[in-house]
Amino acid sequence: MVNSQRKIYISLTVFFIVLISLITFVAYPLFAEIKGSSEDFISEKEKLLLLQQEKGKFHEEKAVFENYDQDLEKLDKLFISPESFMEFVHFLEASAQNYQVEIEKSIKREEEGDPWGSTTFQISATGFFPSLLQFLERLQNAPYLIEILNLNIYSADKGEHNLIESNFLLRVFTT
Repeated sequence: MVNSQRKIYISLTVFFIVLISLITFVAYPLFAEIKGSSEDFISEKEKLLLLQQEKGKFHEEKAVFENYDQDLEKLDKLFISPESFMEFVHFLEASAQNYQVEIEKSIKREEEGDPWGSTTFQISATGFFPSLLQFLERLQNAPYLIEILNLNIYSADKGEHNLIESNFLLRVFTT
């Protein structure tokens, strides 16, 4: 009996040693690895959510940029480039001819220290009052960025009826 009791104690001791060894060397590292993997998984999931939010913001900003880009293109077309300068002069002449207004134009000397790139024309126009007003309105609604300065309108003394003369400066903004 002592021998069988002793075998039971030895068996129990070996069993507990094996059990403690298994817990220490197998189960604990396994649970630690599972815990670490879970934390990594949660961290990666949070990163993914942040990336998805940034992607959404990026698409929103891209749409805003495209709207601004279109507006900037339209704005850029308002300025006269050196390549399209003669096109503007032809526009002036064609507009005057369409409204039966005679014009004389000369380029005025540029002012020093002008913060804006511009060219100023001295315009003398002669025509009937409604035609002259339509010509000026056409200039104001032109697809160019211009400014009409020092507008003077007076009656022509050439013996012709209802003719009006006008002198003004036309400032054309350039690139």
